[in-house]
Amino acid sequence: MKHTISSRVYLALLMATFFPSFLALGLLYHLLSAHDDLVQGHLQNLMRRKTAVTESFLSLLHEKKSLVQARAQLLGFQLERRLEGVSTPDAAMDVLRDMLENTEDAAEIALFQTHGPARDRGWLDPWETARPVPLLRVERASLLKPGLLHVTHHHAGKRHDIRILLAASPDDMNNYRELAAGYEESGHVLQIYQGIRKYYWTIFFVALLAIVFVSYLVSHAVLKSVTRTIRSLASSMRAVSEGNLDVRLENRPKADELAALIRDFNAMVQELALSRKRIRYLERMGAWQEVARRLAHEIKNPLTPILLAVQQIHEKAPRENPKYAKLVDTAVQMVREEVTDLQKLVDAFGALARLPDKQVQEIPVEEFLRELVQLANLTWGEGMVVLQGLPAGIRIRGDRMLIKRAMLNVLENAIHATRQAASADPVRLDAGVEGRFLVVRILDSGVGACDPEQVFEPYFTTKIDGTGLGLPLAKKIILDHEGDIVMEAARDHGTKVTIRLPRMA
Repeated sequence: MKHTISSRVYLALLMATFFPSFLALGLLYHLLSAHDDLVQGHLQNLMRRKTAVTESFLSLLHEKKSLVQARAQLLGFQLERRLEGVSTPDAAMDVLRDMLENTEDAAEIALFQTHGPARDRGWLDPWETARPVPLLRVERASLLKPGLLHVTHHHAGKRHDIRILLAASPDDMNNYRELAAGYEESGHVLQIYQGIRKYYWTIFFVALLAIVFVSYLVSHAVLKSVTRTIRSLASSMRAVSEGNLDVRLENRPKADELAALIRDFNAMVQELALSRKRIRYLERMGAWQEVARRLAHEIKNPLTPILLAVQQIHEKAPRENPKYAKLVDTAVQMVREEVTDLQKLVDAFGALARLPDKQVQEIPVEEFLRELVQLANLTWGEGMVVLQGLPAGIRIRGDRMLIKRAMLNVLENAIHATRQAASADPVRLDAGVEGRFLVVRILDSGVGACDPEQVFEPYFTTKIDGTGLGLPLAKKIILDHEGDIVMEAARDHGTKVTIRLPRMA
């Protein structure tokens, strides 16, 4: 197996799946074994308790039945004594009713004619199909329901045979039935558990295989996306190390760590590209500065002798011949104009070659921009520059003079483009904050830049009397302050120049 990230993650996932599963398998085996012993012991205890409870309950029922029979026998003797002095059926009926009302569990009291010994009176059972008609009978209908339990007592008196039917409460028997059913159900459940226990292992192994299979599928799907992103990131990093800073990775839809890594990588590559672009521009500007310094030195030295020589020729020239005098005047004037142009060029070269060192200080942006707009309006005319947006309380660090010089160069270019287009709209200056940067936008309604990138190259100009060094000088100053300057076409017409400078926290 290759030592790759995906193989290691696969191995880690398999280990994370199998080891807990095997540990769970051993734990399940011990738990089932302990549970089997517990269930077996519980079943045996249940059967022993069921036998003891059943015997106790049946003994209790027999004792209760004996008590009810004894009570019925006592009621029979009491009724016989009360009927001894009664001579009429109505009076006997009153005695029966009184006895029934005073005995809560009496369901029926009936009087029959005497028919010999008690052992021959089985026909007195009220539940027999053929039963004799009683002489007198009283009953309580609420206690003669078929669902109730009854105890029948036959009392053989001297004058009458008495049948007393007492109703026994069914609660005890129902409790016994419920208890027995509970024991039976528990025992049945335990037996069923013992029967299905053998299927537990099959189900567990099938579930284990399903978990492993699903884990593999899920991990494969997840790792496929992750490893593809990692491989893309690795190849992009190799391309960056080889010098290709145009590489960009596609952002992931999910907001996870890899998405953050990709965003950071793209931002890093973009920053590297900008840094390399700045470095190359500064290198070119450094080379141009050296060329400008040498050219300024070489051009400046002969200008003064040339100008003095021409001046002397002009003063010493004979004036007798008008044509010759006119020719000398014309030649001197041409030489002076060319020397003046060369002097301007030398001054521009000197400005480019002799940029002073930065004197870093804190600059309050609000005050600085107001001063900049006021100076621009004093220089090029009132109302030529309008301040639109102004952030409060923002400060930057840099050389106040150099930054002002750079922005004035940009404003001069914007005003010249506006006048060239014969537009009456002023140049708009807007400032704001974006992240850690102060952003200054300068918008004009001029003819627009022919090439937004080429305008920052030294000696490129569209002006008749321009030197092509104003915007390159502005860009160099902004780049030296770790900022950036970009020119682009405005939304409606004209040009927009955006200057970014790092602001103080």
